[in-house]
Amino acid sequence: MLSSLVEAYARRLGITTLLVNAAPDAVGFYEKMAWKKDIWDESELRGLAADCIQMTKEITAETINR
Repeated sequence: MLSSLVEAYARRLGITTLLVNAAPDAVGFYEKMAWKKDIWDESELRGLAADCIQMTKEITAETINR
């Protein structure tokens, strides 16, 4: 699964938090994979991203994709 590859690559880079501006219709998809609604920079939500929901996912060496 693509999300597993992204998480593995992020871990190799030492990244512990993933961020996404999710389309409203995609929020359920992300929530099923342990993403949480969060706001980190509302200024990003302009133009095409105006309706997006900001979400984060904390990852560790033990995180398993759900």
